[in-house]
Amino acid sequence: MRALSWEDDDEQYGRYRDRAMSRVLRAADMRELPLVLVLIAAALAEGHWSSQSEGLSALGVLAAVGIAVPLLWRHRAPLIVLALVVAGVFACMATLKPGWTVVAVSAVAIYSVALYGDRLRTLGTAGAILAVTVAVMTLFSDRGLLSYDALTRLGVLLIALVLGDAVRSRRTIEAAARQREVERERRAHEESERRLADERLRIAREVHDVVAHAMVAINVQAGVAAHVLHKRPGQAETALTEIKRVSGAALDDLRATLGLLRDEHAAAPVAPTRVLSGVPDLAAPLRAAGVRVDVDLDGPEERVTSPVGAAAYRIVQEALTNVLRHADASAAAVRVAIGAHSVEIDVRNDTVTPVTDPPANGAGNGLRGMAERAEALGGRVEAGRLPDGGWQVHAVLPLAR
Repeated sequence: MRALSWEDDDEQYGRYRDRAMSRVLRAADMRELPLVLVLIAAALAEGHWSSQSEGLSALGVLAAVGIAVPLLWRHRAPLIVLALVVAGVFACMATLKPGWTVVAVSAVAIYSVALYGDRLRTLGTAGAILAVTVAVMTLFSDRGLLSYDALTRLGVLLIALVLGDAVRSRRTIEAAARQREVERERRAHEESERRLADERLRIAREVHDVVAHAMVAINVQAGVAAHVLHKRPGQAETALTEIKRVSGAALDDLRATLGLLRDEHAAAPVAPTRVLSGVPDLAAPLRAAGVRVDVDLDGPEERVTSPVGAAAYRIVQEALTNVLRHADASAAAVRVAIGAHSVEIDVRNDTVTPVTDPPANGAGNGLRGMAERAEALGGRVEAGRLPDGGWQVHAVLPLAR
């Protein structure tokens, strides 16, 4: 390994210095260059024609440049710029005595500190202004701290400070308002997406309930018709008639559901297509398949709101569909009790040798759909095997959430 020499150190320092100088120059805002040139010219002109000045000197020109050039960085480092400007004020007053030019440069630097800082920094800057003004008037003026000249210049500096703070406050308020607007738009978009997802889920449940119930009933009736076609033609005709009725009702329901999707200007229905009064009709496909079904609808239906009535109807429909689909049942019972605070639904069958158990814990689409309907209204659905081997679906839907 080669040992480092003094030449290597110098070369490394030179590269570091060049990079640092490059970063400083890139940080300069060249849009401020016209202002800087005007202030330098004004300082030199005041120094040349000032009655208190002894004319321009090299130090005076250097001081004029030194007080104005830092303003090129006032957007990036306002506090550092203010410190350099204060140093330039003392240098200019000692060499040029330019008067109002140093006030103008100081006002720009002070305005930048208030604009890009905060309220605490603004208050600190106000205190620094008073201290610097006292020092300048003490060292370079014989008119006194309470003279018109001193108070006027102090007033200009304080006005620049207040103006910068006011602009910063306004920008902060506008930025907060824009942020709130963006947040409102984001929430509105999320709400729209949520509503769209809820609507898709609702339509999926409706289509599933309509199609699944109808197809299961049609499948069962078609099996009955095929089995008794030659032995008992009358029963086969009854099964085919039931297939026609069930498929027609399913098509009507499906057409009504899809119609809402086709016509974006159609008003939402004010009442569900199916209500609790239609629950007894759900037993017809099971009875046609030879299953004895008892339906008990207890309580005043006028207590039930439209969403609760629709959900109760669909839960009973899906439960009876599962009886046809998953069990070799000979009897089923449906009880819907309308109480003071809730609607209680109980659907059970006497399955002895089940063909297929419905998926537990709501894993199937039907049971999941029932659970989602109940949860949307603040209710619950439970499904499981009975001690005697049967199957039960129990749901509770609150009348008022």
